[in-house]
Amino acid sequence: MTACSADSGDSGDSGNDDRVDPTTTSTQSAPTITAAPPVETPQQIVFNGQGNDLAAYLAVPPYTKQIVIPHYDEVTQPDGLDLNAQICFDPTNPRRFVAGEDTGQPNPPQGWGIFELQGDRIGELSATQVGKLTPTYQGSLDNAENYGCGFLADGRIVTSDVGNQSAGPADGQLIVWFPPFDSFEVDSCKLDLGLGTGQQIAISDDQVLVAQSRGPDTGTGPGVYAYAIDAIPTDPSGCTQTDSTGAPYEPVTGELFIAPGEQDGLGVVNGIAPAPNGNWFVSGVIGGAIAEFDATGGYVRNILSKPAGEDLTGSSYSTGTPLGIGVGPDNSLYYADIGIVIGDGGIGPGRRTGTVRRITFAPDGTPNPPETMDEGLAFPDGIGIVELEPSEVEFTGIRRTRLRIVDETRPTPAAGDLEASDRRVLLTDVYQPAGDGPFPTIVHSHGLSGSPDKFSDLFTDWADAGFVVIAPRFPRTSDWVEGQAGIADYTEQPADISFVLDHVLADPQLSAAIDAERIGASGLSLGGGTVYGLVWHDCCRDDRIAAAIVMSSLRFPFDGDYGTNDIPVLILHGEADPALPYDDAVESYDDSAEPKWFVRLVDGGHSEPYENTTSPHDEVVTEVTLEFWRGTIGGDDAALDHIAFDGNVEGIAEVVSSRP
Repeated sequence: MTACSADSGDSGDSGNDDRVDPTTTSTQSAPTITAAPPVETPQQIVFNGQGNDLAAYLAVPPYTKQIVIPHYDEVTQPDGLDLNAQICFDPTNPRRFVAGEDTGQPNPPQGWGIFELQGDRIGELSATQVGKLTPTYQGSLDNAENYGCGFLADGRIVTSDVGNQSAGPADGQLIVWFPPFDSFEVDSCKLDLGLGTGQQIAISDDQVLVAQSRGPDTGTGPGVYAYAIDAIPTDPSGCTQTDSTGAPYEPVTGELFIAPGEQDGLGVVNGIAPAPNGNWFVSGVIGGAIAEFDATGGYVRNILSKPAGEDLTGSSYSTGTPLGIGVGPDNSLYYADIGIVIGDGGIGPGRRTGTVRRITFAPDGTPNPPETMDEGLAFPDGIGIVELEPSEVEFTGIRRTRLRIVDETRPTPAAGDLEASDRRVLLTDVYQPAGDGPFPTIVHSHGLSGSPDKFSDLFTDWADAGFVVIAPRFPRTSDWVEGQAGIADYTEQPADISFVLDHVLADPQLSAAIDAERIGASGLSLGGGTVYGLVWHDCCRDDRIAAAIVMSSLRFPFDGDYGTNDIPVLILHGEADPALPYDDAVESYDDSAEPKWFVRLVDGGHSEPYENTTSPHDEVVTEVTLEFWRGTIGGDDAALDHIAFDGNVEGIAEVVSSRP
């Protein structure tokens, strides 16, 4: 398919993001995709907290992603939780893990959630919170962020909190927690009240290692500090004192084990993880480096260094700013790049500048350049890795995954505070029904300032009915771009949809679930304009699309003139739409070829009838769209007769149809 472009010339110049990840990208003409491991083998999964979501990735290409626990939102995700920081799996029970959990902070206070993991495949995972570790905090000037965690050999858990982040007394805490953990009131004992910006924890045979990016007030500076496990109480009775908050306290002194130096380029110390050879990997966000140290704390080599000549002014290092790190069973090193930049407001994470990356090693141990697993992330900070054995329990739910699809042949223009790029990254959500398929498939386009997340209720209903749903996030018209800064890029969106279809149909596993002869397209608002381009306009027509739904939209201009459709179409529009005129939708319907249906949503607004927000039109939209899909790409001709029955609801909706 050829890209559409308007006369305004918005194709954009090549940007400074020249990182290439050949393992996950594909060309428009010939997608190349690495197959995921067969389902009968154990899956190695990388967990990361990002934007308060808990994400999980297949640890090898194509790095398929799932949001296991979405963030909390009072309206759209009231059952969500805000998760972040280091993620730690119990080595004796890989189904149990700990992660920073601060939903609703400061009431209840931030802490660490205890979770039980269900499922064993990306797209099938879920997690249930069974407990929480909630300490009291010292009088930090900053919010005392929860961060590090680790399991001791006997099942005790240790945690570290940040305390003051960049100034003020060192008042982060190291705490040990005693089982059982299936409770929201767990016994604990504080060990150190003076961590200087406490960060990631690692456990050796006889020590707890804690990264401190400022170091204690003793003046020993930033580094990794070692605490003897033998000195840590084994039960609450070993805690003989209390701190100023009245919490149990038994002082244990940490000794400086690894200090950053000029040769490693770390700058500060943030993360630590065991290397496969008994050494230690240590990360530093400011220096953009990961270094290897031996078992005595001596410097060995750098695994990652920032490219020469790069700094953080205005954008992050091209290789990232690693915070949390972890090593997988295959010895790959994974890191959460939090995306530090120096801007007008000072130094800190930029706006969606974060990534998750992987470093593999050559047979001689030489580190390969990092591969980007995901990008455009908000505050990715911690890493956790687990290998799950396949279960004999058949999964019967909807598989929800997210693909990172990259078109190297077309650029992305600058928009707002987002820089131009010489490629297009399409983060694509996939809802797949249970079973082997192939299934009829719907590709959906969101509206301006929208996202696939806003349609999860509707997509779930469609998938429950037996349809695969594929929904990309467009790079310049989603809610990641402020206002209308990227609206002109809609002319590239029909080609984005075609490219996504190229990709999924070439995927060795996903393509088996998709019936390539039964594909429908839908879209809301500017996304509906994308569908008009794909179905009504010769500039961008994709003949693989066999049916189309347009929601509250109009025919946006593309190069050349509009023709008409040659497939069944359903148009829905709210008569009180404040954004796009109702009469324009009626005109589009009148100009369309049969068979066609039009649904007038009485007093309907613009996006509310289709997105997750509650609307009186929700049931009508769900039922009418399902009957349309069943009757077209679903192969059930009789379902089309039900559109009028489901759509004519007094005071809610009215259906007009024209069929040959």
